[in-house]
Amino acid sequence: LKPFVAQEAQPDPAFTSSAFWMQAEEEAPDAVTAEEYAAVRRVVEDKLHQEFSKVPTRELPSRMQPRGVPDIESVSKVDWEDWTKWEWLQPGWKGPKMHSRCVIHPDTSAEVQSIWK
Repeated sequence: LKPFVAQEAQPDPAFTSSAFWMQAEEEAPDAVTAEEYAAVRRVVEDKLHQEFSKVPTRELPSRMQPRGVPDIESVSKVDWEDWTKWEWLQPGWKGPKMHSRCVIHPDTSAEVQSIWK
């Protein structure tokens, strides 16, 4: 077996000339604007609504059939009120508490941080 030696690929001169890219830009269709995209989306959503609105689910195509999700209570008993027993949520808790803070950086970006105090 020969060890693999990566070789640097040489660019194809036909694709690196500025004339090629200028021609490609001239032939390329204009970029779709957000307004055009929204208009097409509205039309498609309207057609789907007209076709499938008030249709019983059993008549929908298989890819649109609702998937059966098992009821979580049937798997095991869920104690939805267990959070009321957590000691750090009880009145008078003296231990550390998590706080959230928003930090605004000099470049105007923001970061949400969590701190234990």
